Amino acid sequence: MQKGRLHNNPLVQSTETSTSTESETSPSTSSSTFTSTQSTSRRHRGEMAFEKTHSRITLWLANSYKRRFEALAEKEGVAKSTLLEEAIRDLLEKYNAPYP
Repeated sequence: MQKGRLHNNPLVQSTETSTSTESETSPSTSSSTFTSTQSTSRRHRGEMAFEKTHSRITLWLANSYKRRFEALAEKEGVAKSTLLEEAIRDLLEKYNAPYP
């Protein structure tokens, strides 16, 4: 990095800030997002927002476990979060962990 020049981290920039990595969206690309109004059978939170019923965590995992875990998620065609939630639920039941 050159002296006197600040590094701009795009992950902490305001959405108002323009970066050199941005590209124009072609006119044929729709900017709208599809949102289903119907609940799926897997949805257990009712009408509550996902962020109200779930929390983000960060953890360290052995590389070999990570590779096997990602391969399993790909093979089964399910989200890694879904697999982790199943594993944690099974572990909590195994140890009969009480609710806080």
